[in-house]
Amino acid sequence: MADGTPQGIEPNMNRPRLRSALLFTLVYVIIFMVAQIIAGLMIMGSIVTNRAVRAASAETLDLADESAMTEFMAHTFETQLPLALPWITIVGFTAAVLICAFIVKKRGFSLRKFAGLNPARPTVLLFSLMLGIGLSLSFNSVLALPGLEFLNDPATIEAQAMLMGSIFMAIAASTIVPIAEEIIFRGFMMNELRRTVSLGPSIVFSSVVFGVLHGTAAWILIATLLGLIFAWVALRTRSVYASILTHVGVNATSFTMVWLTGDTLQILILSIAGGTIILVGSTILLFRQTQPISEIEPPPEPVAAIVAPPTANSFKHPIADANDSDNSSSDNDEDVPRNPWIQS
Repeated sequence: MADGTPQGIEPNMNRPRLRSALLFTLVYVIIFMVAQIIAGLMIMGSIVTNRAVRAASAETLDLADESAMTEFMAHTFETQLPLALPWITIVGFTAAVLICAFIVKKRGFSLRKFAGLNPARPTVLLFSLMLGIGLSLSFNSVLALPGLEFLNDPATIEAQAMLMGSIFMAIAASTIVPIAEEIIFRGFMMNELRRTVSLGPSIVFSSVVFGVLHGTAAWILIATLLGLIFAWVALRTRSVYASILTHVGVNATSFTMVWLTGDTLQILILSIAGGTIILVGSTILLFRQTQPISEIEPPPEPVAAIVAPPTANSFKHPIADANDSDNSSSDNDEDVPRNPWIQS
């Protein structure tokens, strides 16, 4: 349907399916978080254990001293977590996508359609990437302008400083993170909600969940706004590949700006001007290359439900077929439905 509401579902029948959609959405979120937590515990646990064994062998650490062990673990986490984060990201996000994909397949859906992994024209993908670059250039530069420092949460700045120093983390955040997050949030989650509620609430809810999982208050707001943009790109282009590239553009440009640019006013103004031009230009080009969201197809249904089982009325009795052919000239008979299993 034009408004994105699933076909064949009356409003008073949506409540049970809404509960089901919210439940599966919660499952996706839990898997997404637990996979990263388990990956973090396994990787950091291995690092702490190995370092503790080496320190004990060198007689620089007494494993029986609780205070020494607490101090040792705190120091190890502080120094080693930035180095382990890329591996935690890769393992956690990959596991989350694979488990969610398994659930989708077990429920009888086409994985490609339900995840939104539809092909898109190269020009559309290029403009989507440009949109992310322009968005990151202009947005990050505005936040760094003098007088807007209050918008930068101290915890966010500290987290950025820890992450931005790792080239490996930059690569992971510009590849694995966008792929995993877009498939889960703009693919699995948004399509799950679209099967029950209209398009608007599906976009907003999946974007808010995406934002909340980014932690601090400042990042929740920023990530929610970005989630709305990523959802618009995915729906407008009919492809999560496009929103992945927009996400890649945002993340990769953010890391690059930290490394290559300063915070002088001249550089910030140039970044805002250049980013705005790229942002507006790519948005206009995407509008020209894509179809309106109002014409979007309904969300996918299970593959098993596409082929309806045969019913009694789908078979024709030979005598009934003969009677139909004999009386084909009668207009009245054509309008009266005939039961093929009853002979007259």
